[in-house]
Amino acid sequence: MPLKFLYVVFVIAVSCVSAVGVLYGLNAFVFLATMIPMFLLFFGVGYAASSLQAGAISGIEDLDEPDLFFSRIYMAWQFANDRETWAKYETVFSYVFGCLLCGSIFGVIVLVTWNAENWANYTFLLPGWALGMFITLLIAIAMATSEVWKHGAPAPKEEKREEEKGEEKEDQDISRVFYPFSSEK
Repeated sequence: MPLKFLYVVFVIAVSCVSAVGVLYGLNAFVFLATMIPMFLLFFGVGYAASSLQAGAISGIEDLDEPDLFFSRIYMAWQFANDRETWAKYETVFSYVFGCLLCGSIFGVIVLVTWNAENWANYTFLLPGWALGMFITLLIAIAMATSEVWKHGAPAPKEEKREEEKGEEKEDQDISRVFYPFSSEK
């Protein structure tokens, strides 16, 4: 994404946050403070799970494309083969589950327990929720279209196999140092 676009998005986000803060007070920021961390938490867990699965399953790059909804390894396969598409899917899932569901519910719980006796002042709920959704959406779009995912492609398969063979030889040499009297050669 061009830097000029990110600057415009940043200015829009700051102006929205300022306007909501001036009109509705600090209570309007509860949704913003819960939605962004929930989105980032879900995205981080998805990244960790996909990278661990892709690293643990040897030959995952060679598989045919699994089904998105009925395969447990689809995101790991996507992570190993096409990280740009993986980032877009993971961003959508993280936005829906982390921000829309968990962030909204957690924000309502915090607000209800925080201001339980003051129900007449809940006019900030909708603007605060909309602000949280909008700012998190901007962050999600920036993450999904980031240049980071283009450069994270795995090495070609032939180079990986040669590297694995070299690592096996190094492991054998190191094992001879630690176990010099073993019968394996």
